[in-house]
Amino acid sequence: MPQATDPIARRRGFQNGEILTRWAEIIGPEVAAKSSPEQLSYAQGKGIGGTLRIRVESAWALELQHLEPVIVERINTFFGHAAVSHLKLIQAPLGQATMGQETPPKREQAPELTEAQHEALARTVAEVEDDKLRASLRALGERVAGHQK
Repeated sequence: MPQATDPIARRRGFQNGEILTRWAEIIGPEVAAKSSPEQLSYAQGKGIGGTLRIRVESAWALELQHLEPVIVERINTFFGHAAVSHLKLIQAPLGQATMGQETPPKREQAPELTEAQHEALARTVAEVEDDKLRASLRALGERVAGHQK
């Protein structure tokens, strides 16, 4: 696995892919489930005291901010030296994060409406004079009605 992950990890500032593949072991499964290491950057010519950019679900960002000293300590203990001194939190959905590549979540397809539902929507928006607004309202109504089945 290191042959596959290390080149990708190096492009993102990591010496190897271990921080990516062992993230849950380093910082704990609960925190790891809500975060993902994105990139490690150092001041020019330095190999210590870097800034680790972490993607975190926005509801957990404040919690991770409070845990920063603990997380930094765990990472540095794992590396065996002061590799990280700061965290930069990026609030964004994790999705299906794999080595920094996200697979967008699949959109759930709404069930098809019945003819009666289509007619009811047409009657509901019939009095709207603006064609674009009427079409938008009808499309919105179709989405809402389709998800309420």
